[in-house]
Amino acid sequence: MIKMSLKILVPCLLTALVSCAQTGGGTSNKNMSYTTDETVIPREKQISYQLAVHAGTGYELFIDDVLCGFSLNEGTENSGALLNAYLLGNGKHKLKIKIYPNEKNNQMAGEVLLEKVFLKEDKKVTLKSYPFMLKDKKTNREFSWEIDIDDLPYHLKGWSEGRDLRKEDQVALRKEVLDFYNHARLLYQDGGNADALVALTKMAKMEKRVYDYKIKAVEDYADQLEKEAYNRKTRMGPVEDYKMVIYGEGKLVALERNPIKTIAGYPKEGDFTHWSALIGHFEDGSGIYQIPMLLYRPKAGAALERIR
Repeated sequence: MIKMSLKILVPCLLTALVSCAQTGGGTSNKNMSYTTDETVIPREKQISYQLAVHAGTGYELFIDDVLCGFSLNEGTENSGALLNAYLLGNGKHKLKIKIYPNEKNNQMAGEVLLEKVFLKEDKKVTLKSYPFMLKDKKTNREFSWEIDIDDLPYHLKGWSEGRDLRKEDQVALRKEVLDFYNHARLLYQDGGNADALVALTKMAKMEKRVYDYKIKAVEDYADQLEKEAYNRKTRMGPVEDYKMVIYGEGKLVALERNPIKTIAGYPKEGDFTHWSALIGHFEDGSGIYQIPMLLYRPKAGAALERIR
């Protein structure tokens, strides 16, 4: 059996932007200007928020109704999620965890820790613990809390003004999303489409530079390498065996692969739950990788755009 490769794409490969996000939660102030990638955020103000999960079983983690982390492995699982990509600004946000217990659970109590990292000092502080208790080893449970975020040095527009896609014709929406994914797949596959791929990811990449505190000169160089990679042909898998999922209180949509054990002959421990339907193959044949995409509609009548 072919061994699954877990390599991470580097900037010179076809990179995928972070695939989790938020609903426009947090402070809403239309008079407040949005942070752009031209803004220089001092190192001493660079803050990262994250969640640590001690669940003892499988879980899915959401911030403002956007999937930001998960682990469906059996047995004890201590993991979590970085939050900056999903937080558009300071204010109150909704944290939710869905628990999927099984007979291998070795603990019935768990907790989610909200942590703040001061990047300059490389110092981590636990802000609050959100405990929960499982009913038994068979019943799925859901817990939610309101959390306060107050020290982000940026304010992003993101999908905060996006349309509620739940109110649209779902058949037509599904076709539009599938067309978007297939268009992106062909751009990667055919090669020579660097400008089109850069345009496709423009807004998502601009905001990523902000919440990841990227140095513009370094990122400009990385973008040049990425454009060279975009112009090369890439072996892409078909967009198939997927489901359409809506996140962010209706403002975000994606195509995710159904939870199957293998893709193109490559197995994965557990299954491919929450993998993007857009999948590429490493040039050396060692494995496959996903290209996550979250789409939103900026205004009524506008086409879907990639925002993460």
